[in-house]
Amino acid sequence: MTWLDCCIDVSHWSNCGEEIDWVAVDPAILLVFAKATQGGNYVDPSFAKNKDGALASGRMFVPYHFMDGSDRDDQIDNFWPHLDKGKPFALDWE
Repeated sequence: MTWLDCCIDVSHWSNCGEEIDWVAVDPAILLVFAKATQGGNYVDPSFAKNKDGALASGRMFVPYHFMDGSDRDDQIDNFWPHLDKGKPFALDWE
């Protein structure tokens, strides 16, 4: 098993848009990457629930921003409010 086998990526697309049943998530999943924002103005509508659910279930949590071609400063301003000081975050840049 690798560390990739112990993490999941969630967003509003996860679970067909329904709230995730965190009790039913495999206990081997230790780390949750959750989409927080995209571009300069989009906030994932399930971000807050995913964050609360993952943390309440005892999992490590990392928010990420999905980069697009919009203005860099607007993207930073969009993502910044969703970060917890001193905690990890990630960028998805495809």
